[in-house]
Amino acid sequence: MIQAMMLSGDGYAPGTQTFTATTSWTAPAGVTSVIAECWGAGGGGSSSNDAFSFGSGGGGGGYAKGTVTVVPGTSYTVTVGTGGSGGAGGSGSNGGASWFSASGTLQAAGGSGAPTFNSAGTGGAGTGTALATGYTGGSGAAGSGSTSGGGGGGAGTAQIGGAASSSTPGTGGSTGGGAGG
Repeated sequence: MIQAMMLSGDGYAPGTQTFTATTSWTAPAGVTSVIAECWGAGGGGSSSNDAFSFGSGGGGGGYAKGTVTVVPGTSYTVTVGTGGSGGAGGSGSNGGASWFSASGTLQAAGGSGAPTFNSAGTGGAGTGTALATGYTGGSGAAGSGSTSGGGGGGAGTAQIGGAASSSTPGTGGSTGGGAGG
């Protein structure tokens, strides 16, 4: 998810817009900068390798916030990452990154997928040249014997995502971070 708060310019009233899918956004007349917040998607868990070794949890997505300079009337890319899929006979896939404008401008990385049944995914981070605040998602937990590992919690606006512990999912970071699965 991405939220963009338009800062006032020549006669433009500030407002907030939320994006839940990838799209383009055109800066309205008078808007010269936006405060953007981005949340990366969580990584998928791995599958078990046999009846005695259960799968591991994927990592939580990161969070990034910053002020991005825009030009009125110009179109910008808003990319919203999608969650990683669980492994079908193997590794989980990585969660997608979310970014505003370009991947180097302001980006919240997705959590990594759990690579194997006994190794968990790590959390994504906030990065970019416009980064003012960034938090990392929590790590997943490795599966062990007959216990599946929990997924890492997503980062919030004021806190990192919680790491999973054994089969207990990580908690989401305060304000906006989702709990792991």
